[in-house]
Amino acid sequence: LGMMEYRVLHVLDGHRAPINCAAFSEDGLCLGTGGDDGYILLWSSSRGTLDQCIKTMQGPITTLRWLHNSENDGHLFLASAGADGTLHVRSIFSNLQASKILCVHTLLDGPIEDLAVNDDHTLIAAMGLGWVIILSISLCTAVPLRYLIADPVPNQPSHRALTRSCHFFNSGKSLMVCFLDSKDVIAWNVSPWTQIWHYKLVMRIGSTAYHDTTQSLLIWNLHDRVDIYHVCDSSTERLLHVWKLCIKTCDLCICSVQFDVTGSAAIVGRDNGKVSIWNIESAKLMQVLSH
Repeated sequence: LGMMEYRVLHVLDGHRAPINCAAFSEDGLCLGTGGDDGYILLWSSSRGTLDQCIKTMQGPITTLRWLHNSENDGHLFLASAGADGTLHVRSIFSNLQASKILCVHTLLDGPIEDLAVNDDHTLIAAMGLGWVIILSISLCTAVPLRYLIADPVPNQPSHRALTRSCHFFNSGKSLMVCFLDSKDVIAWNVSPWTQIWHYKLVMRIGSTAYHDTTQSLLIWNLHDRVDIYHVCDSSTERLLHVWKLCIKTCDLCICSVQFDVTGSAAIVGRDNGKVSIWNIESAKLMQVLSH
């Protein structure tokens, strides 16, 4: 079907504890990884070499997101979320071998589960413990991040289930948040902050991925499959179930899911050390990678 065939390019060995997240810079030249050891490692994706090792003091690193400034001049910035509830933003020097911290924000009393950045990198959303927090981004100013929205409002307890993931959609005008045990997918309009729809699934929600161009959503159901949904513009149907990808796991765990760049392939990690590549249009298994 003309899909790319994947092969091992490099084996990167550096963390001293399980790796929780990995993210490529926009130009694809740098890969950042974060782990339970509290370190962020920056790798050259072309050479497969470790360029920088950053001790964060955030506890385990849960999520990484690359940012660019308003001029989009190629300068690299990296946001990291920690199990201690803090959000750090760093400026990464062009040789990738040095960095400086720009700001630190304590957002939660527990782990930040996920971060999302809108298309023009003017907003960043953080979520965890049932809270959703949105900050504005202005990296070339004295205050790189400013609080905009907290839901529920500060100093009020959250009665929601645990949040798992969040995604900007509708050209960054809306935010979709997925909740673990309550099986809810809730979408908000960002400005003004109002709930626009609410969809309840049958199964619990593990990891998710969203592709904005194709408006496709992947959800690992923590049991036996990854479901593919289409996010609809209709007022009567918000999530349309398209396919299910049957996945066998040995233990109940949260497996990572991701789209390729084009949105034509689903990439699914498993607890047996294998990665499955699926065609989105046909729901056919195209390739299995072992490592």
